[in-house]
Amino acid sequence: QHMLISKLLFETFSHYAAWQYVHTFRDKSLLFFPIDNTLGSNDPVLLQVKQVVHKAVMAEKYIQEKVPFAWLKVLERLHTEVGKGHSVMKLDKVVDICNECGMATDIDDKVLLVMLKLFNDFGQLMHHPEEKLRHWIILNPADFLVKPATRIICQHDLHGSLNLFIRAASEKESQLYANLRQGFLHIKLLDILWEDRLEHSEILQKLLVKLGFLVPIVRQAEQIAEAQADRYL
Repeated sequence: QHMLISKLLFETFSHYAAWQYVHTFRDKSLLFFPIDNTLGSNDPVLLQVKQVVHKAVMAEKYIQEKVPFAWLKVLERLHTEVGKGHSVMKLDKVVDICNECGMATDIDDKVLLVMLKLFNDFGQLMHHPEEKLRHWIILNPADFLVKPATRIICQHDLHGSLNLFIRAASEKESQLYANLRQGFLHIKLLDILWEDRLEHSEILQKLLVKLGFLVPIVRQAEQIAEAQADRYL
């Protein structure tokens, strides 16, 4: 059965560019790691997964990259903010933290952008340098971006009970909610779905457009800015 699964994986995914990065089990005898979830951390295969992941990560060039000590102090401070429950921060606040950590900088400093790009590439935070997004640092993408996105793009009734905000949207704006389930989102629905995140609604929309989760509907074949869009696919 394991060999049949490996064969199916190869036939389905081997033509993708990412296939070259696949790591195999037992000297390429299997194309996946057959973990037994009933064994938990006692599963010997899980230990092999950890070893393979560690070896792959240590082989990456960025792991050996040297950075100024002040950058590490800044990163530690940002992690502290996440621990306090902050999932997003404005760029000027990050600049203040940088200066407190001995890194003299301002919001237009190219060194600051290099540092943020490095942290972004390391997966420590999310930052996009284009003008409409550069003033926001996403410290915890799972909380800031993924949670509100799931209220739009997931099949809400899959696991039974509905999220509080989703239930409110389906009751207060039943037609708009029905349209959402067909793939059409009206911005008015976000006032309910993102009631706890209204202050960040605009940046969330821009990020979801940037990442391809939302596509603004252009009216009368005229290009309009994402911030002006009132409907999305």
